[in-house]
Amino acid sequence: MAKLVREIQPEAEIILGGHGAAIENIEELIPCDRVAKGEGIVWLRNYLGGDPEKPMKIPRPSFFNSMLVFP
Repeated sequence: MAKLVREIQPEAEIILGGHGAAIENIEELIPCDRVAKGEGIVWLRNYLGGDPEKPMKIPRPSFFNSMLVFP
C-alpha cells in the first residue's frame, strides 16, 4: 500500500502504526516516513505538538450513526 501511495501522492507523509510498527527494522521493508511505536494516540499527539496527557474523548454511538454503518 505504501508503494501505491508514493506513486499516487508522492508528497504524502506515510506513518506506519499498529502491530506492524513492532516489527524490527520495518522502515527498511516498507517505504514509510515515520513509525508510530507505542500507543498510537499519544504518539500522534506528541508528533503533532498536542498534549499527550489530554483525556481521550470517544464519541458515544448513536442510533443515527449505527444506521449509517449498518443499513
